[in-house]
Amino acid sequence: GQTTAWLLDLRLKPWLSEKRRRFLEDSLSVYGAHMEKGAVEIELTPTDSLGSAVLRLAQACLRMSDLMFTQRSSVETVFKDRVEDFLSIRELPFEPDVEVVGRHDRPVRVDYKVQGGRKGSLVLVLGSANASSTHTIANEIFSRWYDLNMPQVREQKVTVFDDNSPLRESDLDRLRELSMVAPIGDEEALAEALAA
Repeated sequence: GQTTAWLLDLRLKPWLSEKRRRFLEDSLSVYGAHMEKGAVEIELTPTDSLGSAVLRLAQACLRMSDLMFTQRSSVETVFKDRVEDFLSIRELPFEPDVEVVGRHDRPVRVDYKVQGGRKGSLVLVLGSANASSTHTIANEIFSRWYDLNMPQVREQKVTVFDDNSPLRESDLDRLRELSMVAPIGDEEALAEALAA
């Protein structure tokens, strides 16, 4: 049950889609395990020793917990939805998932292009459930801002981060070199910056 609880803490519900259900069943069946009311169970056969059954159960739980690596964290999607709701409520005109031409004429995707009063903003969002994923996303955002750090890209660059995510200060410092970094929790300052 603790493995299931941990996955739920990460907002991963493996039984909600057919694909995830198959992943779950495959990961458990290898060890002769199955789910019963949220708990991973193994039936002890007459040929099993208690030790080998407990070991198979532990392996099944570990394999099940590995399911978190099969998806992009849903917290990222939830946070992106929160940013989109914020833009809508503040009535800031925006386009989601815009590609902007960056260095070497390569397209760079930004989460939102927001039109303010005098200037536009390119927005990337940073939020994840665990420190490792957040660091990886921060590196990707830094790479995108670097590719867009050119005179012909006139929009201001804004990184909106989830102040409840586990963030490294060093990641935020790097992002500040190439963009304005704003927590979603300071809605007034963020709205003012994007509306400018």
